Amino acid sequence: MLMNLETLKLGSLFAQILRYTSTSILPHICSSSEICDYSGLGHQQSALISQLYLEPGQAKMTYGTGGFMLYNTGIQPVQSEHGLIATVAYQFGKNRQPHYAMEGSISVAGLALNWLKNNLNLISDFQECEKFAAPVTCTGGVYFVPAFSGLYAPLLENGYQRFTTRAHLARTTLESACYQTRDIVEVMARDVGAHMTSLRFDGGIAQNNLLIHLQADILGIPIGTFHDVKLDQPHSVLVMPKASMFGVWIRWIGNGITSDTFTPAVSESGTSKVVQLLTSGTDCVLFNDNYTDQDSRYTRWMSTPSSVL
Repeated sequence: MLMNLETLKLGSLFAQILRYTSTSILPHICSSSEICDYSGLGHQQSALISQLYLEPGQAKMTYGTGGFMLYNTGIQPVQSEHGLIATVAYQFGKNRQPHYAMEGSISVAGLALNWLKNNLNLISDFQECEKFAAPVTCTGGVYFVPAFSGLYAPLLENGYQRFTTRAHLARTTLESACYQTRDIVEVMARDVGAHMTSLRFDGGIAQNNLLIHLQADILGIPIGTFHDVKLDQPHSVLVMPKASMFGVWIRWIGNGITSDTFTPAVSESGTSKVVQLLTSGTDCVLFNDNYTDQDSRYTRWMSTPSSVL
């Protein structure tokens, strides 16, 4: 990292890259709210603050072409052992305590919907993906692994079969974004030593209600979405230089934003039944309209790349 997370200063590595002999001439890093009347923030930090997720343990996910999750770790940075990034979330004034976050990202979310639209001509817009995917309750045994920039194209476990329709492709594409997000949530839980109990979403494809319903089922936790889904944009958050002004802004934005909450629909008894069927080698459950177990589907999705390479 070019910036030391504890001193909040550019380090010697940055000086070496620029071939400076001293760090004294490097730029000074200011807090999130210090010099200007209202300061800028990174897109993902902006979204975290816009969600009013200022307490440790709170997290947000921004779904755009990719996906970016920020988990508030409080006043101590947490160094990941699973490839995630420790970063500064915000610091409201130079004399204030900085707050940190852990960040995980997925490369393909809305990009996969673009692939359905532009490459396969299956949908005309993102909303149509929800329209096609909602009537089917499973993906017909199709697993979509979005590896566009990897060594292999998207992989379909069990194959693209004669009864597979664009509805199944639409649904499995939505699921692929949700499963990648679950990857991040699980390694974050191992790094911080605590399970996430709720999550808020924003971003361009967060307006897809089926996507958020699937995400709630796959994570097993409530998902919140604001009606203003573009909270990661720089103009969406305003950090005042004075703490009292920021408090006023929080109360104002809290009263002015409407939101929806999506709760997991999978029951524990239903999950156990499907797990038994899957572990016994019975694939017919994948084509059952009552099939809702996401834990087993996630396990199978995770094993798809290794099983075909």
